[in-house]
Amino acid sequence: MATKKYDQFTDGNELQAGDQVVGLRADDNTRFDFPGDGIKDASGNYFFKYATDGAAAGNFLQISNALDGSDVELITDGTDTNIDININPKGTGQVLVPTPTTGSAAATKDYVDSGSAGSFYYLFSVAATIANFSSTYNNGASGIGATLTALSNGAAVIDGVTLSVGDFVLFKDQSVTFQNGIYILTTNGTGGTPSIFTRDEMFDQIPEIKIGFSLGIVNGTVNSNTIYQQQP
Repeated sequence: MATKKYDQFTDGNELQAGDQVVGLRADDNTRFDFPGDGIKDASGNYFFKYATDGAAAGNFLQISNALDGSDVELITDGTDTNIDININPKGTGQVLVPTPTTGSAAATKDYVDSGSAGSFYYLFSVAATIANFSSTYNNGASGIGATLTALSNGAAVIDGVTLSVGDFVLFKDQSVTFQNGIYILTTNGTGGTPSIFTRDEMFDQIPEIKIGFSLGIVNGTVNSNTIYQQQP
């Protein structure tokens, strides 16, 4: 261990592990200017290196300690109002963080992937029901080709949305719950015929319905701009 004075910090004589510094005092009127480009250990290996953009550099990094029970801080400060921290690993290196345990913690890719596994959006649904749709249900071949046929004639209207053939609709309020699901309007009713909805072939079998599946609703007096997610 060596004791070094301010004027001894020259190239080849940088601070090393265990060195004591004398003759320096940190207050509002004191500035430390360290020649060289970093601080090294006793073997001459860098603890860290520093660099500057030159005499006009007005932004800087501040490291703050803290009282027991409080967090230490890495702070950007300087001339600009808003200053980012830009972390650049070498080559294909990455910024590694632990698995998060609080809502405000940074999340690892593995953590995000595990949380979103099975969660995806169907392209969209034009509308979604707000009450039981009075209809006759036909289960087709164990759900394949299942239909809901309206009990009354006329064009299909769900949640205030006048539908067209090919529109996707989420039926979520059927009194007989197994009738719920994603349907496509396959026949639009007229004054003399009822509307018919057919289960979407991508979701007409139980294995196709995944936990976490999310469906966005585009239109509707009640359901416009909402998202529904399949729960366990």
